[in-house]
Amino acid sequence: MAIIVPCAGRSSRFPGTRPKYLLTMPDGRLMIEHALDNYDIDENIHIVILKEHDELYSASNAVNKAFNLRTNIHILDEETQGPAETVYAVTKNLPDDEPVFIKDCDSFFDASLRTDNHVCVADLRENLDCGKVASKSFVSLNEQNMIHNIVEKSVVSNYICVGGYGFERASDYNRAFQELIYDGEEVFVSHVIRWLLAEQNFEAQTVDNYVDVGTIKEFLDYSQKRQTIFCDLDGTIFYNQSKYFENSWEDEPKPIVAAVEYMLKKQDEGATIIFATSRSDDVSEITENALRKLGFNVPNVIYNLPHSPRVMVNDITTTNPYPSAQALNVPRDDNDFWKKL
Repeated sequence: MAIIVPCAGRSSRFPGTRPKYLLTMPDGRLMIEHALDNYDIDENIHIVILKEHDELYSASNAVNKAFNLRTNIHILDEETQGPAETVYAVTKNLPDDEPVFIKDCDSFFDASLRTDNHVCVADLRENLDCGKVASKSFVSLNEQNMIHNIVEKSVVSNYICVGGYGFERASDYNRAFQELIYDGEEVFVSHVIRWLLAEQNFEAQTVDNYVDVGTIKEFLDYSQKRQTIFCDLDGTIFYNQSKYFENSWEDEPKPIVAAVEYMLKKQDEGATIIFATSRSDDVSEITENALRKLGFNVPNVIYNLPHSPRVMVNDITTTNPYPSAQALNVPRDDNDFWKKL
């Protein structure tokens, strides 16, 4: 089976950035790594890029490094009309009977890999935060979950295409694309499928955990939820304790409930929380056990900091715009303050 990731079309980049597939996600990996997370990288993976991207950004080296040289990289001299033409650059050289799965680089989801005709979809009723709905492609289904229509940028149902398309045979894709390309219009993968619907069945495969980062706004919204938060402990998460006085660091900390709830919500949204404190590392076991009991992931704690102002310095860029460093000044031991956030 061939898994094809088309990255050489007109929409392969955001303005002022590297190509989408080469953008760094909050966890430090490339977007294209996320796009292929759920697939066995030892499958027959084909990634199609532009010569321009390779010359300007060493794209092939970056992709090879990301996947440890276990992908087939195709370099095209010129930008294609869109993903359908980019895919055809690979499928026209595949065996006729080889199954093909097309995976967009700018969406992530959980779904099993199949070798039949299918389209990966998400139900908008279960993905209420999905943006730019009018720019999506939609499918309409019958009672057997079979697709009877697929259209671009027109809301015809609750089901949107999420960037995964399966074809039982490469030859079917090629035949449909060749018929369509002669019309002179831009051809989308959805057009190829609609042409084939006259003679073949395509099933809708509903996916889980759908994430769309296809526009710069969606990319930034995704990143904003995955902040790195440096958070104080005493007077902030725990009611204040000290080294020398009654209710010391050696005593079991008492949590500020509203603060804990706020920070755990941030953690659930994808934030990384690093606790920064003047506490001595001599009390690390007490401190970290208390944080684990509250539900924080294996706590990252920086100890022995001065009891003085803390300043964050960070750079700004198109994919991490101003303000990339923020501050929240919290009244000590104030549970009600956190309820207002």
